[in-house]
Amino acid sequence: MINAAFWATVWLLTFSPPLLLILPKFDEAADYEKAVFDAVFYLVSEDRDDNVALELHAKTVHDFPKDLVSLKRAQILCFYMGQPRPSLDLVQQVTYMACLLFLCWSLAIWKKLKRLHEWRLRSMSKIHGHSIVYICYLQLSN
Repeated sequence: MINAAFWATVWLLTFSPPLLLILPKFDEAADYEKAVFDAVFYLVSEDRDDNVALELHAKTVHDFPKDLVSLKRAQILCFYMGQPRPSLDLVQQVTYMACLLFLCWSLAIWKKLKRLHEWRLRSMSKIHGHSIVYICYLQLSN
């Protein structure tokens, strides 16, 4: 029977050489590229610790909330580690950040149209089934 260690070794041998080709240009990479490289390279390393791999992915998701691929890798790690809570925290963080980015964009549009008077940003979260829904809206100040 072929076990997971065998497939991990095959995967490591297949994907490590392309990752190692990146190292000479690592200093020229953007911060986002460096963060993703560190997270992925640690994930395929032989002496990896799942908790450290999860921390690296969580840091990448925190610093770059639009990186949904790192979020998905972190969720898969959480699933295999049997820890759903960190996965939910990451999703909440990304959802909240996406909501704030959308509202900041909306505020910029309103300001550009010179229709922004005294608006306040309001947000709240509600538990709906097994997920948490963030509701963000603009409210006219009195």
